Amino acid sequence: MEKTFWMVYLMATFSAMLFVHLVSAWDYHNESKNWAKEYPNCGGRLQSPIAIEHKFTNYKKTSNLIFDGYLDTKHNATIMNTGHTVVIEVNGKSLVYGEGLKGKYIAYEIHFHWGMNDIVGSEHMLNGHRFPMEIHILHYSEKYPNSEKASKYKGGLLVVAYFVKNDKSYADNEDLADVVKNVKMVKFKGNRYPVISWKLEAFFPVNQTCYYRYEGSLTYPPCWETVIWVIFKDALQISSGQMNEFRTNLDELDESAVRILMGNNFRPLQELNDRIIYRSCDPVMSDVTSSLSWSAVLLMLCQVGIFMDNSYFWYLVLHKYRPTEW
Repeated sequence: MEKTFWMVYLMATFSAMLFVHLVSAWDYHNESKNWAKEYPNCGGRLQSPIAIEHKFTNYKKTSNLIFDGYLDTKHNATIMNTGHTVVIEVNGKSLVYGEGLKGKYIAYEIHFHWGMNDIVGSEHMLNGHRFPMEIHILHYSEKYPNSEKASKYKGGLLVVAYFVKNDKSYADNEDLADVVKNVKMVKFKGNRYPVISWKLEAFFPVNQTCYYRYEGSLTYPPCWETVIWVIFKDALQISSGQMNEFRTNLDELDESAVRILMGNNFRPLQELNDRIIYRSCDPVMSDVTSSLSWSAVLLMLCQVGIFMDNSYFWYLVLHKYRPTEW
């Protein structure tokens, strides 16, 4: 009887250990094309990240996003090395609502994606450009008791994303200094370290009024397609030295294993599949002419048209190539 008990116990323990291993067995090296074999959601039609082209987004006039507890709430958080990224566990006192969101969303986690050079790193692409880093602040709907429960329902999660750019000419970003300096304290997978008294406003870009929004998924297994994405257009700035803290101080494995530097931890772009990307700001032309109003552009075209007795020209101006919003 006792022998049977221990056999059952050992089998259960081994099964639990195997389950934990499988849950964390995915990585960024053997590419995410294979994720769908173990995690079917990763092969869905609403996957993230995606490429965003500003000129192909739809302007949608809405109320502003409200960040409650981002500016005035100090967090005693924990920074952790998961083997995939650096995670900051947030205490849940900061909320996001407004902008057509159904209810409030509670911040629970911040994590980072970066490249080992300045050419790649961000998960999303903006106007054909990748940034060396992208920061995600994860939230879950207050309708659910926790993020795990919320992740099973459409619109249950909200991810606020920020691009990050760096250059030798940039000074250190003082707002992010506390986070950056603690990266070296979680060198190996499983390391945790307390981060005392900092505010989420450190992750705010200068311009908070221009962002993109679409429906997508988590960018890592199990790739739940229950995420509302809000991606700010303007990037944060950090110094090259701060960027290198991420590139040189973090390992994917624990202390007993061979050293593998963490980086290039971003998923390849996914198909848009007829999804609509909305923008909160409305430069009526492409980036090249965004500083000009449509009326000014139309005036210039009219001056050209004086010399062109061509009805097709005016059809193009007034119908085919006019902005979607007048």
